[in-house]
Amino acid sequence: MTAAFDNHSLQPMLDSSAPSLFVMIPQQMGAGAEPEDDATLGRAEDKIMLRKLATEFANKLPEQEFSPAEIQSFLLEYRRSPHMAVENVQEWVVRAREAKRRTKRADSGVIQEGGDLLD
Repeated sequence: MTAAFDNHSLQPMLDSSAPSLFVMIPQQMGAGAEPEDDATLGRAEDKIMLRKLATEFANKLPEQEFSPAEIQSFLLEYRRSPHMAVENVQEWVVRAREAKRRTKRADSGVIQEGGDLLD
């Protein structure tokens, strides 16, 4: 028996993963890796700013459209610049949607003479 994979039941987890991924990527790259103490108070402030950016980032993503893997792939491009990830996420959404649309059209096999895809 094959178990069905219900994407809708996972959607709350997928939607809530964007902020977690946003915070996790810079930390994996070494930002904030040292333990906090009085000498690293700036790190705590950085974490607060990173959480604010994560919320802003998540608010710019459409719900139930991108997988955690797609979001992580985007974030890895900006692993050293979280501010730029927030600034560029809406442009990425447009490009990713277009790429998905082209892939879907190509998969449909509707190609006109000369190799162009038909709408």
